[in-house]
Amino acid sequence: MIARNFIMVCTVVAVFAVLISNLVNNHHKYGGVTRLDENSRLR
Repeated sequence: MIARNFIMVCTVVAVFAVLISNLVNNHHKYGGVTRLDENSRLR
């Protein structure tokens, strides 16, 4: 039972991590941060 609970917690944490990372990436894209980074790199 402990192993099953541990696996469930790991999967839930992994899913939340992916969702949060996607939200952060989308927020930065809409904010124009990625565009500024690309322009600075090209320069």
